Amino acid sequence: MKQTETNHLEQVRAIFAILHGKKEADLLLKNLNILDVHGETVYHGSLLVYDKRIVALNPDESVIRVKEVFDGQGLYAIPGLIDAHLHFESQLAHPTALAEAMVPCGTTTIFAECLDLLSEAGEDGVRAAQNLFRDYDKLPYRLYAFAPRKKTAAWVTKEVLEMEPVIGLGEFEHFTYSKGDEDDFQKAAWVRAKGGFMNGHWGLTALPDMVLNYLPAIGVSNNHDVWNGDDIEKSIRYGFPTQIKFGVGSSEVIQTLLRSIVDRKFPTENFMLCTDNISIERLRKLGHMDWIISLCAQMGISPIKAIKWLPTIPPRRIIWTIRSAL
Repeated sequence: MKQTETNHLEQVRAIFAILHGKKEADLLLKNLNILDVHGETVYHGSLLVYDKRIVALNPDESVIRVKEVFDGQGLYAIPGLIDAHLHFESQLAHPTALAEAMVPCGTTTIFAECLDLLSEAGEDGVRAAQNLFRDYDKLPYRLYAFAPRKKTAAWVTKEVLEMEPVIGLGEFEHFTYSKGDEDDFQKAAWVRAKGGFMNGHWGLTALPDMVLNYLPAIGVSNNHDVWNGDDIEKSIRYGFPTQIKFGVGSSEVIQTLLRSIVDRKFPTENFMLCTDNISIERLRKLGHMDWIISLCAQMGISPIKAIKWLPTIPPRRIIWTIRSAL
């Protein structure tokens, strides 16, 4: 039997033993207000953790054995907050330093671009990316990265696509793909062969409809370049999960986007929240995704619905965050 199969077999047996009181779990978090994003409710309960995973909701405390107990005293347990699109290097901070500003805000996962780092630097940029991603699995948040699509030589993109934790191709730019750029064709083909994701970036109202048809047809999976209600409507119509970005543009633009969603009653499952670009100074002063959720609430959007606008990860793989309130 392969080693990975042996490990999984041991884990399955361990979880069964824990739930039957024959083995100790690592941690019991009790007296919590738990947010259920699927039913959009909050209920009082507890969480049982083993090997960094939630293995039970409201376990029978008369049966389970546990190494450590945390009494939440009414704190809220919510899924870890996720930034759907962030330009990593625009923070001008090392990934570990970024954690110091971001993780206390409840953010546990980011999907990061590394465009500016690589667009002009060539071989030096590739080495810089390798250093940037070194020991990524030891960070106190999950990092998923994207190789640059625009402003970057094809060979640079290909090398970055082979790195961990890169899962796909970054922003498409309509100035090249609308003209049938050969490098764009090659980069998209590499990602399709790898089964990765492709991020979209374009001004929707400025593009011909046939150009927009091309993007979902080749596998572009989202769009974060919306500036008004008409952009949002067109993005949804062409099948893109639409990312509402808060780090770029004025507060008036952000309010316009949120007001359009509320007033035009767009289906909320079509949206994700992201910062795009946000400075460490702004993180420290305002917060991260927690601030964005609060801003959504101020604009009349339910905080639970705003949290659901975060990209989904299978629920028991989510890192949870314990907070006094949103």
